[in-house]
Amino acid sequence: MNNDIDFCTLSNYELAEQVVAMIEDLEDESTSQNVTLASIMRQVDDGLTIIERDHDAIAIIHPEGYRAINGNAVLWLLVVKRASRGKRIGRAFVRHLVARHAKSMPMVLVCNGSRRESFFANCGFRIKEYLDDGSAVMVSDEPQ
Repeated sequence: MNNDIDFCTLSNYELAEQVVAMIEDLEDESTSQNVTLASIMRQVDDGLTIIERDHDAIAIIHPEGYRAINGNAVLWLLVVKRASRGKRIGRAFVRHLVARHAKSMPMVLVCNGSRRESFFANCGFRIKEYLDDGSAVMVSDEPQ
């Protein structure tokens, strides 16, 4: 993955390629096994997924919910360029995504690990519940 690439200039296919290349950084074996270029593009083509971009970050959003989470926009995946981490770029991008996609209901996400929980808590999410596998279901603040 080239840190000089401006994600805003890429097509959905190229963005999906970048996401797949950056999955290793997530240190999440389940995600790395289940997220493929084909699966992302199939969901985009079926209208189930939106790929959002910032200059240094990419998010995959399920605007109408995902699996058992219906009605709420779901932040399914977020990746930030390694060189851009720790600069509040991801936090600002997540807040933008919430403002854009959580107009009538809070945005939902599922994450695992205290580092990720802390990151999303700093973005305005709160823990709703823990799943059997220890993952946290988090929701954004209620839309105004």
